[in-house]
Amino acid sequence: MKNTGMVIKFISLLLILGSLGVYQTIAAARAEQRAATAAQIKVTENRPEKPADAKYLDGVYEGEGFGFGGDIRVNVTIKDGNIHAIDVLEHSGEDDEYFRLAVGMIDKIIESNHPDVDTVTGSTFSSQGLLEAIRSALEKAVKS
Repeated sequence: MKNTGMVIKFISLLLILGSLGVYQTIAAARAEQRAATAAQIKVTENRPEKPADAKYLDGVYEGEGFGFGGDIRVNVTIKDGNIHAIDVLEHSGEDDEYFRLAVGMIDKIIESNHPDVDTVTGSTFSSQGLLEAIRSALEKAVKS
């Protein structure tokens, strides 16, 4: 009987340690993805997206970015050389509450006709992923 109790405790300990190991692996992978996304966004933010004398070409352009939990895809509609609409096509890995906060940037982007807006505090990775997707689409729409 004593041995059975010890075996159960040992197996429980192994399960706990195994679970912690899996958690650490997942956390490390997510941290690596976030760091890569942040580095990519920083590079994107530091280069001009639209030269002063450039005009966006009319059309619908698709862009993709990486948010907190996965890919974010958008369509950006350009009309008369200006950003007319931004439609989110996919945000499957994002937490809905945080992503709703990030989507608040869209009106500011349309109003300013440029993706140079502040990210949303509390929704940083979703905001950065959304901006990355919008910038990706706008790069296709720039006419020099």
